[in-house]
Formats: sequence, C-alpha cells, structure tokens
Amino acid sequence: MICLTGDVHHRSYHGANTRYAKQTEAQLALRYCDIAARHNVKLTLFVTGKACLEEQATVADLSRRSHCEIGGHTFCAFRSIRHWLSKYLGGSVLGSAALQRGDIERTIAAIGAVTGKQTRAWRNHAYLHDIHTYPILGELGIHIVSDRVATNTTAVERVSQELLSLPINTLPDHEHVLHGRYMAGRTHFARLEGRRTIQEWRETVEHQVEAIEQLGGIATILARPLCMEVADGMQSFEQLCRVLSRYETRWVSEVLQNRSRGF
Repeated sequence: MICLTGDVHHRSYHGANTRYAKQTEAQLALRYCDIAARHNVKLTLFVTGKACLEEQATVADLSRRSHCEIGGHTFCAFRSIRHWLSKYLGGSVLGSAALQRGDIERTIAAIGAVTGKQTRAWRNHAYLHDIHTYPILGELGIHIVSDRVATNTTAVERVSQELLSLPINTLPDHEHVLHGRYMAGRTHFARLEGRRTIQEWRETVEHQVEAIEQLGGIATILARPLCMEVADGMQSFEQLCRVLSRYETRWVSEVLQNRSRGF
C-alpha cells in the first residue's frame, strides 16, 4: 500500500523556493492533483490553516477532488510573532503547550470552514514536535500523524490510544533534491552535499516503494507540489505517479481502516 503525501504552505509563506515558481503552492497543488488523478493515484495534502484563509477558493477546489484528502500542517508554519518570540527567549519555535493547542485548533477550524470536512490527519511543519504535540493532537480529534522520517520501518506505530504515527519511510524531496535555491551558484556548495537530481530521487523512491511493497508494508512518500514544480516542472512527478498506479494507493486517514497492514 502506498500513501503519497505533499505539504502546501500559504501564499504569504515565502519559503526558500517560493520565488522559483510562478504560482502559489495551493495553485501548484491543483495541477499536482490533476497529474495524480490521470494515473488514478490517491494523495493526502497537508495544508496550513493560513492557506485556507488566503486562498479559500483554491483549497476548497482541492478538497472537492475525489482522490485528494486534506490534512493539517499547522496554522502558519510557525511564522508568527509569538513563535519567533518563543524561539528568541530560548525555547522552541513550537512554543508552549497552550500555543500549540491554539495553533492546532485554528488550523482544524480553518480547514473545516473551507472544506466542510473534519480533518483527521496531520503533519507538523518541518517535522517538528515535542512532548506536548501528540497528546494535544489526539485530544483535538486528530487520529494519525505523519511527521517522522524513518526509513527503517514499514508500518504504522501507535503513539497513544487516540493517535497513530505513519512514518515517512522513503526519501523526502526537499532535503535531498537539487532544485530552486539548492543548486550550484545559488547557495554555498556545502549545502548541496549529498543532494541528487530529481530523476535520481525518483528512481530511489521507486526502488524503496518496491522493496516496502514486497515486505507487505506501507510506503509513505513525501513529494511536495512546490519541489516537484521547481525541480523539473512536475515531469518526474508524473513519471512517479505512472509507477505508483501499479500499486494500491490510499489516503493517510485510510490507514486507520486497514489494521491488517502493520498493526
């Protein structure tokens, strides 16, 4: 079973690769969804609450796609005065338990207001979490979280009675692909060490998926719409979806209903 996932940030996020794309991440996600749909591949997009406010129509359009599921990705990717102040004062950018609870509540509410659906899946921005994060997610109705990279596992893990963890067990794109800012001449050469071309990344992920499938596990892929676009105009993403169409693909939330695969 395959879980194809991506992260979508808000228009005002201005990340490292934002300037290398002509459209917003939410707009790119529509084309990303269309490509996956052509190959009958299901996907889960983790969207910030602020994206729901800044691009309501686009996120609503995404949520209406029958093969696309919307999960939470924090409200503002920790880019607020309160988050920056928390980090400046020697704490974590995550902030206190109260700040995290408010952030998660706002995100769930924003997604619900735009999509009309209750989100059950979550991924914190930059995979960040602490001792408060998972208990709060469970209390607020999130049933499954996918913000841990672990290539040595092929199954979901129980975090608590309320919450499961679905590790990203294939090579994540943003940290490993040569694209956008992370190209020769655009950043210090040391920051490019170990990175690979988008084609090499795709081939690696395809091999990992095949190996996990042979073990009867769940292969979880992180391929962000922005990264896929900036790297090569989503050409490699289409090739990846063509390969994934050979397998059973599911939304992250559907893992909850498939207890025979890894529980």
